[in-house]
Amino acid sequence: MNKKSIIFLVIGIVLVVFIYLFLYSYRLPCGPPVSRIGDKPIHYSSLDTFVSTMRKVLGIKVYPQCPICLSGETLISTPSGKVKIKELSQGIDVWTLDKSGNRVIAEIIRSSSTYLGKKHYMVHVVLEDDRQLLASYGHPTSDGRFFGQLSKGDTLDGSRIVELKIIDTEEPKTYDILPSGETGYYWANGILVGSTLK
Repeated sequence: MNKKSIIFLVIGIVLVVFIYLFLYSYRLPCGPPVSRIGDKPIHYSSLDTFVSTMRKVLGIKVYPQCPICLSGETLISTPSGKVKIKELSQGIDVWTLDKSGNRVIAEIIRSSSTYLGKKHYMVHVVLEDDRQLLASYGHPTSDGRFFGQLSKGDTLDGSRIVELKIIDTEEPKTYDILPSGETGYYWANGILVGSTLK
C-alpha cells in the first residue's frame, strides 16, 4: 500500500468515526404529545429526520434523550410519609400495588435521573379530586397508557381529568424509581403510576 492509499484510508476512517459520533450524540428534539407514542414531534427538521433514519439503518441505539420521567418535586408515597422523588434512592421503602390490588411496602430496586439541559415539554394533569401531577409525555400510567395519550375528560386512577396542559419547563432533570414487587407501580402526588425502569 503506497503513501497516497494510506492517506485516503486514514481520511476515510476519520470520516466514518466523525459521522458515527455525530449520529450518536445528535440530540433529537423533544416535543408536545403526539397522536401515537413513537410518532415524530411536530417540529422535526430535515436534519432530525435524516439522523433518525440513519440511526435505524446503521443500528445505532441511543438512550432516550427526551424526558420519560417525573418532575423532581413530585411527592412519592412511602411508609414514612411523602418524599420528593429526587431524594429517593435504591433501598428505600415506598408503597406499591400488588397484582391483587393490595397496597404493600416495597423496596426501591432502581432509581434514575435523566439530565435534560434545556427546555422541554411536560404534561400537567389535574384530576377532579384535586390531585395533580407533572409528568413527561412518555411516562406510563398504571393502566397501560402514557401521559402523552391522555385527554381532558379521561379517567386516571379513578378520577376524571378536569385540566390537562402541555407546559415547557427548564427543570434540569427528570426522575423515576422502580419498586420491587409484581407491578412496579407507585404513588406520585397520590396518583398511581407505572415505572419506565422495568
